[in-house]
Amino acid sequence: MTVSHIFINHKVVNCEVNMETYRREYAAELEKGNDGQPDKIKAPEYSQDDELFMTLVKTLSLSTTTKFQFDPKDEEIKAWYNRNCKKLKTKGITFPKDLGEMD
Repeated sequence: MTVSHIFINHKVVNCEVNMETYRREYAAELEKGNDGQPDKIKAPEYSQDDELFMTLVKTLSLSTTTKFQFDPKDEEIKAWYNRNCKKLKTKGITFPKDLGEMD
């Protein structure tokens, strides 16, 4: 789940840029020296110094729940595994009839 825009303090704030991702990409560009282009990295439009914004972010984070409903059948797992072994040209393992028997 992602958030794109938040209306706060009588203005719309675009939240599509993750601060941690921005910092990592910016640092990587700086490490390139003269070949780097840190100005080309899209910066967040929000400030982590804005107390109201950060309170909203923390509130959303603490009140969010996630439910994963992906429940593949044993045969689907085996087929996926075998396809990837073929693609990587590696020898796979032999599965027991019941995957629950595996460690």
